[in-house]
This record gives sequence, structure tokens and C-alpha cells, in this order.
Amino acid sequence: MSAEPLVLVADDDEDLLELACLQLEEAGYRVARASDGEEALRMAREHRPDLCVFDVVMPGLRGHEVLQALRDDEATEGIPVLLVTATLEQRALWRLGPRPDDCMRKQLMGGELEERVRALLDARAPEAAPAG
Repeated sequence: MSAEPLVLVADDDEDLLELACLQLEEAGYRVARASDGEEALRMAREHRPDLCVFDVVMPGLRGHEVLQALRDDEATEGIPVLLVTATLEQRALWRLGPRPDDCMRKQLMGGELEERVRALLDARAPEAAPAG
């Protein structure tokens, strides 16, 4: 069993998906990839990642629809979700359904992606740490 967090990344843009996954792998995370919303939802339910990074606009289920499905399921409702968008302002995401744990613009995905992922996982760490 590996101690490195598992991050599920879903984006229909193959180049951006590869870039995001490489950045996170180089930062020491285990990464699972999905190329559309249905695959992302299936993988999140199956693998229960420590965190999900979803593009908002994907074929089939959009990122906010996958987020809604995860929040509606007791088994996955606590998984942090970072939504990534190229077109919407952050405030607009809140009107689409449940609030993601964070969101960012695709144009900022350089080093900021790893920083945001780390911050979200660090915020969860006290919950997962044994009492003592």
C-alpha cells in the first residue's frame, strides 16, 4: 500500500491531461486519468481517490455534474474536488451546483496546479491523522 495520495485527473484535452498528470506525478502523487465525465465518475467511485481534478467542460458529464454525483453519494461525498475551467469565472461555478473545494483557470495550470492540490490535501490531513 502506497502512502502517496491518489489524484484523479479528468480532461478531454489529451495534451492538458498529460501535462497535468506529469506535473502531479513529478510532485510525487499517484495519478489516475480519465478522458470524460462518465469515466471520471466511474473511476472516482471505484478507486476513491484522495482528490479529484476535473475540467468543467467535458463530453458526457461535465465536471460540475460529476461533482454533483460525488456529493450525492455518501461513499464519495468527502472527496475534495478542484474544478478547472477555461471559460467561466469562479463565481459562475457556484451557480452550477455544489461548490467545489477549489477552482482555477486552465491558463494558470503551470506550477499552480501542484500548489492547489497540495493545499487541498494538507487541509484534509488533520482529519486523516490518528489521534494522539
